[in-house]
Amino acid sequence: MATTYTSNAALAVPAFKDRNYHTPINADLAALDATAAIGSLAVTIPTAERPTSTSLNIKVAPGSFVNSFDQVVTYAGVATFAVSASTTSYVFLSDSGTLFALAAWPTTPHCRLAVVVAGASTLTSIADARIPWGVAAVNRPGAIFVSTFDATVANTVTETTVIGSGWGTATVPANRLYAGSAIRVTASGILSCTGTPTLNMKLKVGGTAVVSTGAVALAGTVSNAAWRLEATLILRTIGASGTMRPMGRFWFDNAAHTGLMEGMPSTTTFVYDTTAAKLIDISATWGTAAAGNTITGANVVIESLN
Repeated sequence: MATTYTSNAALAVPAFKDRNYHTPINADLAALDATAAIGSLAVTIPTAERPTSTSLNIKVAPGSFVNSFDQVVTYAGVATFAVSASTTSYVFLSDSGTLFALAAWPTTPHCRLAVVVAGASTLTSIADARIPWGVAAVNRPGAIFVSTFDATVANTVTETTVIGSGWGTATVPANRLYAGSAIRVTASGILSCTGTPTLNMKLKVGGTAVVSTGAVALAGTVSNAAWRLEATLILRTIGASGTMRPMGRFWFDNAAHTGLMEGMPSTTTFVYDTTAAKLIDISATWGTAAAGNTITGANVVIESLN
């Protein structure tokens, strides 16, 4: 009998010339099958049909997963579940734990199980697609990007970003958002100017300005005055022709330190293709190039709110 074991799962390792080695091997197989990362929610052909598929049915083992609300969802399993003939089915559990087999993965939160290819009357293949203990297409609340370096726009009339490099990514991945997804963009820093030059601040999504201040005349000469921009983006519909509504505001200090605010309104939604990745950016454009006209983005945070 085995006297040594694997370091992680403590599986028996038969020694050279051991007798009855099938005993520890069978025990190892049973232990592996019972492990959540292997056996839980596994998609296979039905028990009665093994080893070869004789129908369009699949079997899904019982198990649990954590949904997009950080709730543990337990699925009881099913002995037989029919998929469509002559097609590829994407088998998954909805965020609430309902089993589906559709022609593509959904863009709403879900727990992926398997990709099943079916012929006219039997199954051709089953490919495991599980992401252990989690769900796909979920955008958990929290920061997705935090700047750790400044970005300065000075002595130029060229539109330039005020977002420096940092932690995370300012690009929202494809198929990450769903109807009702909300993103908040907050930026702050310092600016200086001589006289009353104009400054145009833009919030851009996928390279397109979605809201802006327009060319705002600054209120006299200032040095290292504070500024802050805040905007929210709310997705209303998904897909290649999805829609999003942005709104924002831009505050900046003046020489008297009384503070001024410019709205960054939108009168309608804009097209947001959720099937493509989108970069979120903030740009600044000075109306006059002068050595004293500078704006620095210091602290930029892009957050997913839900």
